Amino acid sequence: MPISIMAKRIGDVFVPATAADLEAMENIKQGKAIRIELTRVSGRAINNHNLYFGGLVRLVSDYWDSEAGLISKYDRKVFGSLIEWVAARGKNTLALSELINLYLQGRAQVIKSHLPEHEKAGARANAIHQWLKEEAGYYDVVLTPTGVRKEVKSINFNAMPSEAEFKEFYRRVFAVAWKYVFSKTTSAARQRRSL
Repeated sequence: MPISIMAKRIGDVFVPATAADLEAMENIKQGKAIRIELTRVSGRAINNHNLYFGGLVRLVSDYWDSEAGLISKYDRKVFGSLIEWVAARGKNTLALSELINLYLQGRAQVIKSHLPEHEKAGARANAIHQWLKEEAGYYDVVLTPTGVRKEVKSINFNAMPSEAEFKEFYRRVFAVAWKYVFSKTTSAARQRRSL
């Protein structure tokens, strides 16, 4: 899978331009040959790259609970309905809730063990980047022999004609991050404090 790293030339070597680029570069094995294609970027593009990849994508990666992402919404709904059903009958649901949470955590670990290297930093950041773009609507709909598919568009900060276009992109992906990750994190923290 290709990775994109911004770098600056210092003397005879290229060094990562941002902390996010350094993190992505650490996934490349020492001594391994790689192909590099160079594209000049503007200072504005570096700043936008750092804000998006070094800021938002990294923050989503840090705050996202990947274990919860391995359990389907359907399973959560079924178990939530069971707890509500027990509570409606005047029964204490604390033990049942704890038992269900243990079961779901174990199930998530089993699923995770079947996903090769899904938690590598570079792979995770790229997956989050693709997911943010898709959820924010940066995709084309393509008809294939097996049905309709979303094809995520490329985002090139260097090619964005204005700072306003980047701000609109950032506003949309931040809204996605807030809806699916950050707001869940704050509500989960409130729930833990109330126990």
